[in-house]
Amino acid sequence: FCIVNDVIGSGADYFNRATSRRWEEAGEMDHHIAGTYQALAEGKEEEVLRRCTEGQTRFGFGMGTEEYWMLRGWIQHDEHIACYTKVLQICPHHAWALVALATIRPSAERARAIQECSRAIEINPRFTEAYAARGLLHHDSKEFAKAIEDYRQGIKLDPTLDYLYINCASARAALGDHTGAIQDCTEAIRLQPQATEAYFNRGIARWFLKDFEGALRDFEDALSIHPGDPDVLVYRGMVRCTLGEPESGLADFREAARLAPRNVFAHYNIGWALMAQGDFDGAITSFTEAIAVDPNYYRAYLNRGGLRLEQK
Repeated sequence: FCIVNDVIGSGADYFNRATSRRWEEAGEMDHHIAGTYQALAEGKEEEVLRRCTEGQTRFGFGMGTEEYWMLRGWIQHDEHIACYTKVLQICPHHAWALVALATIRPSAERARAIQECSRAIEINPRFTEAYAARGLLHHDSKEFAKAIEDYRQGIKLDPTLDYLYINCASARAALGDHTGAIQDCTEAIRLQPQATEAYFNRGIARWFLKDFEGALRDFEDALSIHPGDPDVLVYRGMVRCTLGEPESGLADFREAARLAPRNVFAHYNIGWALMAQGDFDGAITSFTEAIAVDPNYYRAYLNRGGLRLEQK
């Protein structure tokens, strides 16, 4: 199952949510920051950086200038941590900076990132994106029940965010609740009919429930939105093989491997399909290719070994 990691959206959306200032009633610095936001919304990154430098020079290092550091951190990927840390030096209760830091922490610092999200929630208990970010961190830690709790709280605060339903579906499926996952994916699709991940996840859930025709429809819909997605092609191929269309399934696996040569599941399933057709040499070759991509993929060793025994 896939999850949606971009919990803070586009730059323009991020900063529209991040500030509650009424710029038209603000002072000189706030008007300058407003112009910087406008440049961000228009995708003018060089203009954003120029205005940040200008604003920091004009207005110094004090309350209000944390907005420049947030903007600079958003644009300058190699300065994320330094910029968000500056924000918190100026304004220790800046909930957005805490969440921004949490989302870029390496996996080794996941516990610290969870604490930062929790702190942001203490500051603003209605901060939807903080719940979403903490949910992802719990998700990555395989603490799926905690992830679901956070996603549900985020949905309660803002039931229009399709990605929260998609991520909740993924966590529910990880706990074996495929029926619940289908419900969440269906709601995500209602909110956003172009949400490829929702169709994909619902198709997988239906696959586990042996609703193969329904799964095929979902994978077809996902591919109509995002043609050539290797992961979706692999799953559609699996469904096609299950429904008695081995040649179509094999074609999907081969196309997935062509588009994504490092996709171990594509190579493995080519081998599986060829093995089912009696082409043992071709299957051994494909299982070997899968092993080359992922030397720890034990299923490929298992099937290759079995075929080599058959050939003796």
